[in-house]
Amino acid sequence: MITNNRTAWLPWALAFIATIGALVTFVDALSGPQISAIAIAGIALDAVFKIAFAFVGALILSRLARNRIGWLLMVIGFSLGGLGGFVSLAKPDIFDVADPAPLDYLVVWLSGWSWWLLVGPLLLLLLIFPTGRLLSRRWRWVVGMIGLVFVFFLAAVTASPEWQDPETGKSIPNPIVALRTWAAPPLEVLLGPWAIALAGTALLCALSVFVRYRRADVVERRQLNWFLFTCAIFIALYVVSAIGQPPGVGPPEWMGVLLSIALVGFPVSIGIAILRHRLFDIDLIVRRTFTYAIISAALAIVYFGANLIAQGMISALGGQPK
Repeated sequence: MITNNRTAWLPWALAFIATIGALVTFVDALSGPQISAIAIAGIALDAVFKIAFAFVGALILSRLARNRIGWLLMVIGFSLGGLGGFVSLAKPDIFDVADPAPLDYLVVWLSGWSWWLLVGPLLLLLLIFPTGRLLSRRWRWVVGMIGLVFVFFLAAVTASPEWQDPETGKSIPNPIVALRTWAAPPLEVLLGPWAIALAGTALLCALSVFVRYRRADVVERRQLNWFLFTCAIFIALYVVSAIGQPPGVGPPEWMGVLLSIALVGFPVSIGIAILRHRLFDIDLIVRRTFTYAIISAALAIVYFGANLIAQGMISALGGQPK
């Protein structure tokens, strides 16, 4: 529990800044060309996703000041919300300026690697959730791998001849003259081995969750069940969205909205598990969800099957369906 009132305000102040930044990004996105209602819902859920991480992190830290999971959630919420709002406001005019200011270069440089402030904390969450500690000292080297992967990527982006904005694809020359004249290999060449190392590290982090589940007691397993249930929903939606999509084409807008809703479930499930508020047996929810999914799928099969049979009978009788 927080015992020093002088620092009790800090998590909520960071959450407030993250909320303002998320709302600024939301308003800025709406000020562009006319977009559909589904796209607006997706943008709104993106803001909710950022605010949820910051708010849940502040809620945990207000009760458990040194909780590492709370601080990781706060890093995600503050970086995506507060830092993201700053980048969103500063970035549009940078590429139209003949002589960018130092602050403009800083914004483009941040946008090139700041997404890691989501990926890195999420990997660490997999390693320490829900106790806030590693399974054993033997897992420290995985934490070291996360750090090395991040440092390598940051160095590669910083040394790149051009700094590119991942959203728009626009770029500006690297202002560091020494790095611009250094014959460094192209960033695309470096990203190949880096992606392999990142994928291997992510698999090890995911493996630690299942190892922890096997060793966990009853309460800890219920905490993990909340998190795993959210992961299962997101993975199922992601697989469905990827089926039938050609390479390089993203999911439909409505599926993107569902994925955003599933993403919001991550900080919510973590907050419930850590604070243990109404931590009832989620196994019942999982069983009922699985049962309802089977029933829904069976009804859909019956409906489409009956429809096909009816069309076949109409065609056999010489008529044409209207």
